[in-house]
Amino acid sequence: MSAKDDHDPLYAAYVLILVLGLRRGEMLGLTWPMVDLDTAQLEVGYSLQRIGGRLVRGPTKTEASDAILPLPAFCLSTLRLHYRAQAAAKHAAGPF
Repeated sequence: MSAKDDHDPLYAAYVLILVLGLRRGEMLGLTWPMVDLDTAQLEVGYSLQRIGGRLVRGPTKTEASDAILPLPAFCLSTLRLHYRAQAAAKHAAGPF
């Protein structure tokens, strides 16, 4: 058993945290516009934290955390699979 084989929806998050060393909040602060699949780069610039029971999107923990990171092939292929899975789920859900 593995997160990939079990189609765990957090598999891509696990990969980015383990391979790129992202903090949990940095991972949760990512949005698709921050990911460039064509140039294989990911921009870290925000963090998502729970503060007082609310989710708050704010700056990363340190200025050094703000970075544009190259995506290794493994991360890139994982993100492409995740993007396609999200698109398929969105299509299956139909219009809102």
